[in-house]
Amino acid sequence: AATGNGFIDVRPGTGDASTIQLLVAESDPMPTMVSLADYLGREGPVPFAVDVTGSEVTYDPQESPHLAVLGTSGGGKSITGRMLVISRLLAGSELFIADPMKGAADYKDFAPLSRAFVVPKADEDGTMHDFEALLECEALLAFVHAEMRRRVGINSRFGCDYRSVPAEHAYRPWTVLIDEFESLITSMIAVRKPSDDPEIEAERVAELQWNESLAKMLTYVGKIAREGRSAGISMIVSGQKLTATDLEKAGLKTLKNNLGRILMGGTTWADRSSSLIEPQKAADLGDSVPPGRGLYEPRIGDRAGKGAMAVQ
Repeated sequence: AATGNGFIDVRPGTGDASTIQLLVAESDPMPTMVSLADYLGREGPVPFAVDVTGSEVTYDPQESPHLAVLGTSGGGKSITGRMLVISRLLAGSELFIADPMKGAADYKDFAPLSRAFVVPKADEDGTMHDFEALLECEALLAFVHAEMRRRVGINSRFGCDYRSVPAEHAYRPWTVLIDEFESLITSMIAVRKPSDDPEIEAERVAELQWNESLAKMLTYVGKIAREGRSAGISMIVSGQKLTATDLEKAGLKTLKNNLGRILMGGTTWADRSSSLIEPQKAADLGDSVPPGRGLYEPRIGDRAGKGAMAVQ
């Protein structure tokens, strides 16, 4: 305030650890709306936003092989996820989408462009078949895992990763998007006790089947999180929130450690604490957060460990 500037951003210096950079402006220079049409379709890192300097911000599957896109309704989570999907498709990735809980409403128009689109199907009377969708999701992830293992074998044979495989063995990158991810991984059911009542017992068996299928699906997710990067397989998970506690309870500690975060919209300290790895280092978005603004926290690369940066 003493300088007369309404915006001051302190950043690490380009020299040794004793130096800093100050970004100073009369007002917040972050734009409120950005067109990304000119950025789409390039090979390599996927542009999805700009930072406070107007420079493009990219999602690099080699930097953060798996990514969570989080935020409440109206904050820009859906459009951010859609931008990532479009960019990955234009960059040559094959797409798999699954949401056995709520139907992937934000991604329905990508169904014709996807190798698989797994959502619950409804009968004429409106009855939703969530369990069948869960079984399909389990089968999809089993298929992705099998392909990943095949690719890992190729990589081991030639001492390379997916970017340098010999042409005769080359394979395309894959992107697996799982919407409403937290709702899915926290859907394990507390199974009731055996009963002599046929209807209650049938419900108990259905609960056991749900839990068994979910456990298998989570096992595949964990394995893909560990080995997918070198095989050109990335996961994008989306939802309103995703806590470290829920990931650990689901047996997904590896995913938690490898997961970059995009947290869209206005958030509380509690939101940032549960969604980000290092919330205390996150950029301050201010009191008035326009739609489409959020925080990006990569896990690997030059920006890792420096806190979530502001993006638009």
